[in-house]
Formats: sequence, C-alpha cells, structure tokens
Amino acid sequence: MPPSVEKLSQNYFNHKREFNELAKRVLEDQQKGLERIDNTWTRPNDLTKIGLTYEDISNYRKAFEKLSIPRGFYAFPEKVIFIAHTSGLSISGTSMGYTYSIKTPTNYFKENCGYSTEPLKHLDDYKGCSGYAKSYTIHQKIDDNWYIYEEFED
Repeated sequence: MPPSVEKLSQNYFNHKREFNELAKRVLEDQQKGLERIDNTWTRPNDLTKIGLTYEDISNYRKAFEKLSIPRGFYAFPEKVIFIAHTSGLSISGTSMGYTYSIKTPTNYFKENCGYSTEPLKHLDDYKGCSGYAKSYTIHQKIDDNWYIYEEFED
C-alpha cells in the first residue's frame, strides 16, 4: 500500500533539515553527471567515473533508509524526485514520494478532463476522469520548493 499524504508530509517535517541537505547534495552531484541512485543500482553504473566513491553511495542509501525513501531518487538540473513507494512494472504502475523543485512543477495528465496543471491543494482533489484510467503525475505543495507527488502510468 502506498503511504498516505499525511504520513509523507509528517515524515518530511520530522526530517526537514535532512531532506534539504540531501536535495542540495543531489543537485551538486547531478552537475557532475549523477542521474539516479536506487537501492540496488545507479545511473551511471560506475559513479567513480564522475568522482563519487562507494562510500558516497553508501551514505546516500543510509539517508534513504532514515528518510523512508527506499527507492532513492531521480536527479535533474533543477529538480529531484525522491521515491517513497513504487508498485508495478517499469512501463506501467504507480509511484509516490517527494519532489524538490526550484521551479513550480506542473501536473501532467495523459487525458485532462478539466484539472489544473498547477499543483493541487490536496492530492485527493484529483478524482480522475470517467472511464479508463489514464497516466498522470500530480503534485501537492507541502513547503517551499517541496511537493508530494503521485504518479500513475497506464
């Protein structure tokens, strides 16, 4: 079961300093070429080629455990997606977690039936569209530059 928005939010505020330190570190390493660290793999495969050590990777994974983001992160130039929960396959499934973004992230809808592309006040405000579920990524702001996201890939 995915965590509730309330549980994710409480976790963030209980570890706010650590989340902000981690986001800063990820953005610095992203500039060196870091794209992804998961619980069992990385992108690029050999992080020593971009100046990271195995100790750095171990420290990242310890932070994942402490912050309840077991699937790590995706790093982009102005955004980091921290993955707290995933379910399904790489081509279809759901994920939920935190987005740290310098710019306000936009909601994405494969089929938009009237929802705003701006972050929602509450993720529960999204009720989907009638009929077959379509892919979406939605955000709810919880703090400056911090959002809870939910993603569904059909």
